[in-house]
Amino acid sequence: MKTIIKTLTVGGLITISLSACTQGISGSRSVNLQNEDGTEITNYIAPVFPEAAAKSCEAGQVLLEYDVAHTGEVKSDSVKILADAGSSALADAAIEAISRWKYSPLYEDGALLERSNLRTAITFEIEGCDPATY
Repeated sequence: MKTIIKTLTVGGLITISLSACTQGISGSRSVNLQNEDGTEITNYIAPVFPEAAAKSCEAGQVLLEYDVAHTGEVKSDSVKILADAGSSALADAAIEAISRWKYSPLYEDGALLERSNLRTAITFEIEGCDPATY
């Protein structure tokens, strides 16, 4: 299964679209994702489209909210699903990726700041999927 990644940032909400095709790829990507506060993701781990979910034509969007520590790491215990596609496999893949992201530091008056309630929407899409063809 091949995963095609498209990224769009709108008003601070990071939107990532994944399209499943035929051969699998995953891992770190060199992309520039920037938030409205000017910080950017310095360690971006692309979500992996779960193979079993692709084979069963599971698709949809997962909306996550999370906090970032002053070190720039996503606080994994803060990651919450606000809305999902009804697929635990897709939700798990989104959480796993975001939990490994790291942001550039944010300073105010020389002090490092934590960030709260950042949101990311990850859309898992499959065009023309027919489970009988897998």
